[in-house]
Amino acid sequence: MNEDAKKENLFREGMKQYKAMDYFEAHEAWEDLWSDYYLEDRKFVQGLIQLAVSFVHIGNGNMNGAKNLLRKCKEKFQEF
Repeated sequence: MNEDAKKENLFREGMKQYKAMDYFEAHEAWEDLWSDYYLEDRKFVQGLIQLAVSFVHIGNGNMNGAKNLLRKCKEKFQEF
């Protein structure tokens, strides 16, 4: 599998997990994508990671952590 296919698979896996409301696993897939590969839209993927983790925080009752990450990902998404 070439590098572009690997990146696509990680992105799609993150989307699949996010849609299934498995936010931790979505974060894991996107973090692998973000940390292991060169990405032109690096900030967008970082925003997805922060969005997923914010929902993990909500599930754990950490509203301050969730609000902080939601604010950060909103800033990143405004560029797109």
